[in-house]
Amino acid sequence: MEFVSKPKPFAVAVPDVVLRDLELRLQRTRWPLDFGNADWRYGTERTYLETLVDYWLHDYDWRAQEVAINSFANYEVIFDDVRIHFVHEKGRGSSSIPLLLTHGWPW
Repeated sequence: MEFVSKPKPFAVAVPDVVLRDLELRLQRTRWPLDFGNADWRYGTERTYLETLVDYWLHDYDWRAQEVAINSFANYEVIFDDVRIHFVHEKGRGSSSIPLLLTHGWPW
């Protein structure tokens, strides 16, 4: 693997049209029957998911989360033709240690 670009400052800024599209898709959710799934054996239990989607539609404030995310030192880099967004925050104190957290998607 090799770097293709140097890290450059980055700010999260999701376009309004993307958020509106998500809102419309959530509003149009076609809820499946959820027979026999109280124990989540077949995936996310419907009542829980309906509650979560309702929260996303009516209470979740993405713009507030963007402000919170952008309060950190965000950067992006192209690494082997893949755009990587990362936060670089130096540790505080004399015994701080490096920490790397990744979500692993899509690889």
